[in-house]
Amino acid sequence: MLRLLLLCSVFPLGLLSVPNLSAQTLRLSPQPNQWDNQQIPLDSWGAISFGVRNSGDEGQDVFLTSFFEQHSDQQFGRQFWVPPHSIREGWYLVKTPPTDGTKKEVENKALNFKLIRRHGSVETAETPEANTRSEVKPIRCPKSPARTLLVVDPEDEDSASLVTAARTVTAKPGDFRVSAIHPLPPVVAAYEGWTHIILASNRVLQDQASMEALRQWTVQGGRLWILLDKTGLDAALPFLTGEAGLSVVDRVGLNSFQLDCPSKEFLISRETRELEEPVEMVRTIAEGFDTIYQVNGWDAAITTRTGKGFVLITTLGPTGWLKSTAENTNPNWRAMLSKTGYPTAECKILGEQFWAYQETVPAPELAAVATQYVGYPVMSLTSIASALSLFCLSILVGGIFLWRAERLAWMAWFAPTVAIMGTLWIGVTSHQNRNTIPPTEATIQIVEADPVGNIHIQGGTSVYSVADGDTNPQVTRGGQLEFVNPPVGQAKRLVWTDYGKVYWENLNLNTGVHEFRFQTHQVGSPSQAIFSFNEEGIIGRMTGHKWELPERGLIVSPNGQFAAPHFLADGQLVSTARDSLAPGRYSASSVIDDREQTRMDILEQLLGKDRPAPSEPRLYFWTDPLETGFQTQKEGRKVGDAFVGLPILFERPPAGTEIY
Repeated sequence: MLRLLLLCSVFPLGLLSVPNLSAQTLRLSPQPNQWDNQQIPLDSWGAISFGVRNSGDEGQDVFLTSFFEQHSDQQFGRQFWVPPHSIREGWYLVKTPPTDGTKKEVENKALNFKLIRRHGSVETAETPEANTRSEVKPIRCPKSPARTLLVVDPEDEDSASLVTAARTVTAKPGDFRVSAIHPLPPVVAAYEGWTHIILASNRVLQDQASMEALRQWTVQGGRLWILLDKTGLDAALPFLTGEAGLSVVDRVGLNSFQLDCPSKEFLISRETRELEEPVEMVRTIAEGFDTIYQVNGWDAAITTRTGKGFVLITTLGPTGWLKSTAENTNPNWRAMLSKTGYPTAECKILGEQFWAYQETVPAPELAAVATQYVGYPVMSLTSIASALSLFCLSILVGGIFLWRAERLAWMAWFAPTVAIMGTLWIGVTSHQNRNTIPPTEATIQIVEADPVGNIHIQGGTSVYSVADGDTNPQVTRGGQLEFVNPPVGQAKRLVWTDYGKVYWENLNLNTGVHEFRFQTHQVGSPSQAIFSFNEEGIIGRMTGHKWELPERGLIVSPNGQFAAPHFLADGQLVSTARDSLAPGRYSASSVIDDREQTRMDILEQLLGKDRPAPSEPRLYFWTDPLETGFQTQKEGRKVGDAFVGLPILFERPPAGTEIY
């Protein structure tokens, strides 16, 4: 009965059955499973890993599709090629359904899956072998999931002990998940459910795509803890940006040591630790970091900012932060800690720094704002000027002709006739524009760049189509594109491919406006704004990407002060004391039109008083949207704005320069 239901759910998607196939050569090995057996929070994206064995003599074009029970109208799948006599492992993303309204803290959602074999345009569902496992996988979906992930080697108990002890400063010290088997997911959306990740293994270096996804997650606001003695330097370098630099001198074993805080800002126990077994310490030279603790003048715990994210690096091994006896330890966790080691005072400080409370401010929904850009085109000033110029030229030529023909009196009716014809042309054109909205793709992008060449783009797109089926969203260069309000009643499928393309199958959107949210990542030339001081204020230039520059920008300082610098003709920026803006203002313009007001509303959501100030000075400006590889329709006009943010670097002015 279950097999029949699965086949019925597949046939509406246009799959055809092919009789008399050869003996079965494809089977799932292993069957689909949530990545590393982790829970996926409700209404969140999560990675599904799988393996397919091809025992035949020919390669196969294979498709794996899945859906959650009671939500069969939304399917997810992966299209891939399996060579002969091989096992192909892969992944794809699914989005769990919202809560069903129960009071349970964890809801079980049944994920149905089916293996499809493709022969050109013909598809058939593979029949499972006898005595195989069920084609339904239960997924545990918590309402309040653990937000901390520990990436550790299976035999490494010390790192897990350190994390358990450090989390005694939080409400749920043991509430974290451990990953010790599979590689990390290679797409940033798979980390949506995590707020804190701890790296205690160098196996993350085995997959550069996974490292890049984890780095993007950190830049977007994730909090990362790197145990350098476990990961090595190569695992830490990708997460350093700006002026932060790190190099390894050597590794030593310590039987006796004392932790010190050079800034005197954090608590220290002032006791000399004596250990029977030496603890390993990686001695490093760090630049651009904030030091929490040192051992004999060498950094033991340092922090830095990476984009919007936070990075903690410890160079002292896990046992150096633990002790064997309890002192004022929370009795609720005494039994757990007695098996792993109790936290020292310094260990608790690490926990406070890493799990520091951060108020989560939801990102603005920009697709609805982009809808304001969808409308009929207004006649441009060039068109109006051309009409007036043609009118004046007609009067001039007609006047000369009538004067030479000695019929100058006819100008009494010739001039009004030309004026009426010009007015009618402008009126008819405006009326046609008002009643004819062309296919339109309106986009608002928030672009954040860093000094090493990484560009993170997120935002919203509103698409207006004039005919059913014209809107066909797809991703061609990687990234994520999803509906703000998914259409209901359509058996649609979101498909990932081996070439970074993501597209929808069997999607027939009606005429009208459809809204999407998106995010993607690009790697280009290092981009930053470099400023220096002069007698008037500051003057600077931008490096890297060739941006289309406006007349003015916006400088935001960590203390919340705003200024509106001028862009000169040669691309330089100049800002003086007169360019400072009053609180609540984001533009120096005295005249604000509808588009400028929309921009001000967006800036209020991004930079308003409810938003945290940037950790470093940044330069912002509006420009044309960047090319992202997102496609929504083949034809139509494209409009929109991109709000770009660049880090600011201040250089020392030349000797003898007069400073304002």
